Amino acid sequence: VLKEERTLPYSLRYEISNGITLNSRWDFDTNFLPALDTNIYGLSSISNNYLSSGIHPVSLIVSSNGCSDTLIQNVEIHPVPSPSFNISSQDTLCPNESFVFLNTTDTAIIDDISFIWDFGNNNLSSIFSPSFSFGTSNDYPIQLTAISPFGCLGAFQKGY
Repeated sequence: VLKEERTLPYSLRYEISNGITLNSRWDFDTNFLPALDTNIYGLSSISNNYLSSGIHPVSLIVSSNGCSDTLIQNVEIHPVPSPSFNISSQDTLCPNESFVFLNTTDTAIIDDISFIWDFGNNNLSSIFSPSFSFGTSNDYPIQLTAISPFGCLGAFQKGY
């Protein structure tokens, strides 16, 4: 049986049924408190959401009966792409006219971004700045999704 007590900031206290008390203290290198998850096999498991990319040191201090040990590991949070686009001419699209969708995403921040265009009519493209025409007059929600090499997704949508 494990008894858990939570105190702020970043402290957890565990008591195992044989009377051994474990205290753990987490530091996530942030200015806000972490989200506490679950307790697995008597070990504390904690998650944290970072608001910015970069390298963040995470430390865990575990102590019991006057003894303690510290583990510090760096966590790298990768940036999320911020896609954007415009069309090559006026903001009005006419049926059967071809338009170039200009990808204006800043690719200098993240290398090797992949793109997926969704033209709102079951047509997709992975070309950086594709050309496309619509067969019928309608409102089309056009979405550009950018995917970083680390799997971070960003999306931007405009209606035409």
